[in-house]
Amino acid sequence: ATATLGTLQSPASGPLDRCLAIPFHAPHSYTGEDLVEFHCHGGTVVPQLALRALLEAGACLAGPGEFTRRAFLNGKIDLTQAESVADLVTATTHQAAKLALHQLSGDLSSSLSKCYDNVLTAAAAFEAALDFPDEDLPTAQLQSAASRVSAARDLVTKLLSTYAYGRALRRGLLVTIAGPSNVGKSTLLNRLLGRDRAIVTSIPGTTRDTIEETLTVDGIALRIVDTAGLRPTGCPIESEGIRRAEQYINSADILLLLVAADTPPPADTLPRVRDLIKRDHCVTVINKTDLGRHPYIDDLAPDGIPTCLLHDEGHMVILHAIRRHIQSLAPHDPSIEVAISERHNQHLTRASSELDSALRLLQDPAFLPENTLLIAEHLHAAADQIAQITGRSWTDDMLDRIFSSFCIGK
Repeated sequence: ATATLGTLQSPASGPLDRCLAIPFHAPHSYTGEDLVEFHCHGGTVVPQLALRALLEAGACLAGPGEFTRRAFLNGKIDLTQAESVADLVTATTHQAAKLALHQLSGDLSSSLSKCYDNVLTAAAAFEAALDFPDEDLPTAQLQSAASRVSAARDLVTKLLSTYAYGRALRRGLLVTIAGPSNVGKSTLLNRLLGRDRAIVTSIPGTTRDTIEETLTVDGIALRIVDTAGLRPTGCPIESEGIRRAEQYINSADILLLLVAADTPPPADTLPRVRDLIKRDHCVTVINKTDLGRHPYIDDLAPDGIPTCLLHDEGHMVILHAIRRHIQSLAPHDPSIEVAISERHNQHLTRASSELDSALRLLQDPAFLPENTLLIAEHLHAAADQIAQITGRSWTDDMLDRIFSSFCIGK
């Protein structure tokens, strides 16, 4: 059947619109079911009238992820591909969309399928041995099973190494700009953005609330937050701003901590600054180098990045430091073109633990026949975790959790 141009009519109110009806026949449709798409004119009223007419004719409203869920249940896609649809829709950078497309194409599914087959094949060998308890497992068969389990464990380890990068691609990274008052935090925000977003003055406490903007660096969406200066204050408004600043500091993926080159932080702020500098994700920036360098810098932050943000000097070095952090998240194996999600990470972590337990028993020089059952149980537990990622094994509650985050329909 082909597209048909006709008049959409309501039994109650007559003609509503001239529209296209495009049929998609099972099993070749997106969901694997018979579908019809109605293409009506846009605006506010016409789509509402068309929807009302279809509901009156017996149609029902789609729930979140309705069509993709049906596609999964009808075997058109597996669960990782279903999740990639939501990732593709919500992608905020080209790199995030590219990752989702790789997953939709089945790259992750293929890797997990090989892993699942290896684990089950090895488990089958040990289960067969249980049927003949008086016979030792042949050495060649034992080595083959160990090789399969080891290959599965190595693949699981590689996939787990992609989680941090996958999380950054899907969620972005929070970059918090913090430090004492009047050290150039708002100027840094403006330099990174390439425009004047935050008000900059020489008056301490100018920024009293957080200012948030988004910047894409190397395919990762960065939420850059300028915060109120850290200092004691009796002003309730500024105190609330500092409280919020601390929240963003504690949640930061990357902390850009600014201090002034010419003036030490106030004595009541210095301990907090020293504490923040010790954090692994902290990038210390020494601003106002044009005003001289106080000896305290050599003790507090000898490796800090020297800048004069007022004269646009040094902010590119800060950007390179952010890039180095992003690069540290990327998988070291360039052959891996997927990055797992939080759900995948949880299942693969459990699978990895089960595979490690099986390998310890397998590689014991004094292999004990009575360990055969334990090994088989560990391998089945690992296979079940992998199966839950792709949807070979699922429950209604699990699907409800996954598809509840989808847009209506989809």
